[in-house]
Amino acid sequence: MPLAATALVLVAALLHATWNASVKGSGEPLRATARAVWLGTAVATPCAAIAWLAGGRPGLTPDAWPIAATSVALEVVYWVALGIAYRDGALSTVYPVARGSAALLGALLGIAVLGERLAALQLAGVILLVAGTLAVAVPGATRRSVGPALAIGVLIAAYTLVDRLGARTGPAWLYGWLIFAGGSILLGAALAVAPLRVVGPRPIPGSAADPGWRRPLGAGVFMVAGYTLVLTALAIAPLAGVAPLRESATVLAAGWGVLRLGERDGAAWRLAGAGCIAAGAILLASGG
Repeated sequence: MPLAATALVLVAALLHATWNASVKGSGEPLRATARAVWLGTAVATPCAAIAWLAGGRPGLTPDAWPIAATSVALEVVYWVALGIAYRDGALSTVYPVARGSAALLGALLGIAVLGERLAALQLAGVILLVAGTLAVAVPGATRRSVGPALAIGVLIAAYTLVDRLGARTGPAWLYGWLIFAGGSILLGAALAVAPLRVVGPRPIPGSAADPGWRRPLGAGVFMVAGYTLVLTALAIAPLAGVAPLRESATVLAAGWGVLRLGERDGAAWRLAGAGCIAAGAILLASGG
């Protein structure tokens, strides 16, 4: 995989782990995630407008629109599922299981759909991914945490595959802005009609359950910036390399959950498993 793509994905992984930790640590993860999407898009929009004007008003190919629509739908389900999973599940369980399974599925999709191939060293990475995901899942093996995390992993693999195609329909940053703009609108509509058991009761402003707007603003900026970097990498590198390498920050997220959020149950297994996922992801990406 090109060195530039590797650097982009590693920075994006750090940003991703950071905003996930911020959302999990908020009063209400689903509302925090939604506010992060909206605020991140609001900040990105004038930046995208300036880049569009300065770049000679570039556009996307006609193929971009159905691809973007598919990605938006997957992203919205992902954001909602992530917020719900973080309500009941530990960061050090949900994040590594979701990202580890996504890395594995992303590589398999790259092979099966895009015709990409794995070297022997990358096959060792697959084994580490499987072992690490199991090690992380066992200490927190409940339907309320592991089940949603695995579903999130499927969603991540699916939208990453779609965006691998979309990122090559024009400027990656323009395609990314379209995803977040469309996603913001659809997410707002989805939460407006969702039952109370999904969105949860509206928190009292200023209470411990209220995520506020300051924390989601930072998370949103990191969210949009990180995924723009991923899309740029997808435009120049194979999916089988980019998808796994995104998960190299799992050990950071697991460590944050254990050390800062007090998720001490099975901490050794979770940290060891996250380390295996990170190592496996790096090996899997090494020949991508």
